[in-house]
Amino acid sequence: MRSNGDWPARLIHEAPLTRERLRTVAEHTHPSYLWHGHWHQRYRDQLQLDDSHTVKVEGLAHDAAPWHENLVLANTTGAIPWPLRT
Repeated sequence: MRSNGDWPARLIHEAPLTRERLRTVAEHTHPSYLWHGHWHQRYRDQLQLDDSHTVKVEGLAHDAAPWHENLVLANTTGAIPWPLRT
């Protein structure tokens, strides 16, 4: 996992712009879920949009992480708990 000191300055500068673009898309499309990754640690959070719509956000881990940290199974109703349990 990189620290801010390891990232190229251009990417650090562009990161907030990319987040704002994603938020704009979410504001217009109202998704239930939003997944992103592969340069991050695995995490789950929620994004509250301006109209109070809540989006479940899941950041996937970096490519070198174990596969269960950078993979998500999904269908039209959202995330499927992983690993699958019967």
